[in-house]
Amino acid sequence: MGIALVVQLGLIWLLGERPKPRRLPPEFGLGIWLVPEPTGGISLAQGLGWADPTLFALPALKGFSGRAWMVVRPLEYEPEPWSEPWGWLSLDVGRLGLGSGALLAASARAPLLVADKPLPRLIGAERPVPAVSTRTQSVVRLDGLLAQRRWLDPVVPPSWPHPDVLSNTVVQATVEAGGWVISAVVLQSSGSAQADEFALRQTLQARFEPVAARALTGLDSGLTQGLLIFQWHTVPPTNGLPGSSTP
Repeated sequence: MGIALVVQLGLIWLLGERPKPRRLPPEFGLGIWLVPEPTGGISLAQGLGWADPTLFALPALKGFSGRAWMVVRPLEYEPEPWSEPWGWLSLDVGRLGLGSGALLAASARAPLLVADKPLPRLIGAERPVPAVSTRTQSVVRLDGLLAQRRWLDPVVPPSWPHPDVLSNTVVQATVEAGGWVISAVVLQSSGSAQADEFALRQTLQARFEPVAARALTGLDSGLTQGLLIFQWHTVPPTNGLPGSSTP
């Protein structure tokens, strides 16, 4: 009986179904776990940061050495007690106030002396004074085309007696080819009829250089027209008139 029991147990062990070994999931496989809310006042987002390996590579406040590396204790400085005596500067009493006086003298401004300035000039208060002539004698000046011909017997008019300054006597003259004046007319009066008459008489008696015959053309008659300007120099009146004896 004992042998038969041992044989039966051996057959059951050999022919019986054995349990298969349990297969473990891969180490980096995808897995989903339900994580309960942690306790102790730490949020889930803060708890996930504990597994960050960079916290151990660099110092950070959240690292294991954050308080040792990042929190710097302020330096405490205690100065040594002063042992040298105070050295006060000497004071010159005689120079007190000199700096303020120089500053006031440099910044002082001269007062506005309004009453010392002259009054402005009134417009029209002064009458215009005519310029005083510096000529010492009367002269005759040629103008126009007549100035191109030489005056053979130029006249020097005398100083004309008159109580006031005389203007210029302007005489227009026409001279023929032979040099004689054939016409004369007073264009501008000097203010003295006697002076104008004297200027007209001297113009009619004037003689100019003749024009050469070869210089004349068929269309040129040899007539020359110009101006004789008598610029008078006046003197105080006398009993006689200058030039009265002139024919």
